[in-house]
Amino acid sequence: MSGDTIGVLAVAFPYKNGDNRTKFLKQAEKVRDELRRRITNAGNLVEPFPYSPVPTNTYAQELVDDTMVKHPELQILALHVTPPNSSDNVILASSIGRIGKKGDEDDLKVIETGEPISSRGPPR
Repeated sequence: MSGDTIGVLAVAFPYKNGDNRTKFLKQAEKVRDELRRRITNAGNLVEPFPYSPVPTNTYAQELVDDTMVKHPELQILALHVTPPNSSDNVILASSIGRIGKKGDEDDLKVIETGEPISSRGPPR
């Protein structure tokens, strides 16, 4: 999301001689752009998936995915929950994975103040 190049993505299409290359290029760019919205920094690429053994096919995740499609101006969207009998706030659904991860300092600040973070600065 920072715009920094962190690697290379190869996308292969069933190209046949005479096919419209521009169409395939546009599809590849769409894949790139969708992936860009889910990677906040290079460290994300080596995190386990799923982050913890919790289901990711939930209504909460559907809400996040639908909202990200409807609002391309959003960079990151995460739903947090503090489960019953727990003091830990965890990610329930998000646009960047990490489902089940404990909320970090930035997450908790947003929850406490209600103010979004407009820019996280350089990747950590």
